[in-house]
Amino acid sequence: MIRRPPRSTLFPYTTLFRSMGIGDDSSLSSCASSVIGEGISEKHYSSLKCSKKKHSILVDNLCVFAMLLVLIGHADVVDHYRTLWIYKWVYLFHMPLFFCVSGYLFALTESYSLKVSTFVRKKTFRLLIPLVVITTIGFLLKSQIGIAAERPVSTDFISYLHCFLYPNDNPVAYLWFLTVLFEIQILIFVYYNFLAINVKWLLPIAIVTFYIIPEINFLYVSQAIYYIVLFVCGILFCRYEKEVIDYLHLRSWGMMILLGVLSVSSPYIILPIYFAIIYALIGIFFSISLVLNLQKKNIKIFPKLRKYTYTIFLLSWFSQSFCRTVLMSHFNFSYWPYITVISFISGLFISYGIGAVASRYLKTGVLARFLRISMGL
Repeated sequence: MIRRPPRSTLFPYTTLFRSMGIGDDSSLSSCASSVIGEGISEKHYSSLKCSKKKHSILVDNLCVFAMLLVLIGHADVVDHYRTLWIYKWVYLFHMPLFFCVSGYLFALTESYSLKVSTFVRKKTFRLLIPLVVITTIGFLLKSQIGIAAERPVSTDFISYLHCFLYPNDNPVAYLWFLTVLFEIQILIFVYYNFLAINVKWLLPIAIVTFYIIPEINFLYVSQAIYYIVLFVCGILFCRYEKEVIDYLHLRSWGMMILLGVLSVSSPYIILPIYFAIIYALIGIFFSISLVLNLQKKNIKIFPKLRKYTYTIFLLSWFSQSFCRTVLMSHFNFSYWPYITVISFISGLFISYGIGAVASRYLKTGVLARFLRISMGL
């Protein structure tokens, strides 16, 4: 049975859910870090080992760039916005870019000696606690609003549990990313520690598995299988970073322009939906090329935001949903472009402000630590 890629990857404007990204310097490393385990061969270790073992400004800029794309994608205050080129273009590759960066950081961070229990605990704190807290808040808010909510929920425990078992029905729709990322990291951990197979073999295995198995919405297994492909691409990028950068540098602006033309024209190129991975990779390489050329000019993309990208991901839903449901209900439809801009700005700066204040004042105590973890700090 041949299946197409997840609709959110290529044509998300036909789905009911949205997606988003990952964390800050510490949060991204923690969110995307991996464990290889003890007792494996140096040859096997080298399949994950990065060519560069230091802080990467390239990845910092990619994370912020991807976060800005996410906020643009989530600023759809009216359905008409989803027919625009910018929305379709962003959704061609912004989630693949996030998973690619996660895979890169998975390989870059060297927590290879962690035990299974430590690994699971770290991932639970980093991914699952924010997932449960933000989902619970979203669920309670929507249960109070009732049918007036954009995606109303039932006020019973079964519906609440359903939000976690079927992430595409989560009241905070794009939190599916946390579920899928957790599953991928657990799978990669098991793959490395118990199967000890070179990571390169995971690419064809994931691609073949995705296209032959039936679609599985439970725990978004199908999405996890698909995004493993992009996650492993990030691992390989980390492994062969020098070669990739040298190739792009040799062609510099010419390569960026070529990739840019291919990327921005992608929403209008009619190809089978099975080519979603091609669209995604073009967008990813365009992003890398763009960031490399900016770095050559010593241009950083909002460096102060880097520390709070995960917090922006977790909190921006509240302000952007407010714009979508409350502001649009009080203004004429013709005002939607202005409210779209307000949605982007509020999603960015309100979330950033909350994160900055919490980072400064929530320093000690159990409650403070819990709140920091819940906000991705």
